Amino acid sequence: SVFEPSVLWPTLGAFAAFCLISSATYLINDVRDIESDRGHPTKCRRPIASGALAPAIAIGLAVALVVAASALALWIRPELAAVIALYFVLTLGYSLGLKHEPVIELALLSLGFLLRAIAGGAAADIPLSQWFLLIMAFGSLFMAAGKRYAEIQIAINTGAKIRKSLESYTPTYLRFVKGVLDSNDLPLNVSRELLQESRDVRAIREGSTKRVLSMLEDLAKHDKHEAAAEGADAVTD
Repeated sequence: SVFEPSVLWPTLGAFAAFCLISSATYLINDVRDIESDRGHPTKCRRPIASGALAPAIAIGLAVALVVAASALALWIRPELAAVIALYFVLTLGYSLGLKHEPVIELALLSLGFLLRAIAGGAAADIPLSQWFLLIMAFGSLFMAAGKRYAEIQIAINTGAKIRKSLESYTPTYLRFVKGVLDSNDLPLNVSRELLQESRDVRAIREGSTKRVLSMLEDLAKHDKHEAAAEGADAVTD
């Protein structure tokens, strides 16, 4: 149950740890993007871009948040600390330059959403099923594509300067990505892929194949015996 202490408290702790590490990465990212944010219609109101928070103080606060998040995650479970560390490395790489690489930045953005879900399972020591991971992966990519699509629409409607990676996207492409993930055939495709990897389904398939081959062999023997009997009758006549 979700409300069991052994599940609830570690999960809440994971939530707090991710809030801390996410805040740290957002501070680092905003320091890196301070100039471009100042020219954005809404991001210009962020504390660093608006001048309310000095970049040096933001970096110092980010370091403190990383230490706090790591300590909390390690205290809960080492597996959670590993997820937190992976998230920080990926988002740091994103902030330092990978966010300018189209498609790669979309994958990293969606992976960040997925790692948040994985952290809950790691904190509560609950195995995550293939179904859960697949649905979360597709849902994360759907949100990432939707986020980028909204940013392009804002740029088109307001004339605001857009990030470098968005210059390689078109609204049609992002709508296509969202449409593929939101298609009615997606559950069928996911089910088919899972079934192909299932040991039970593989055993049924192999057993069915052997049975069909055995039946065909018996039919062949039966036809052979009937042909031989008919030949013998013809000779007798």
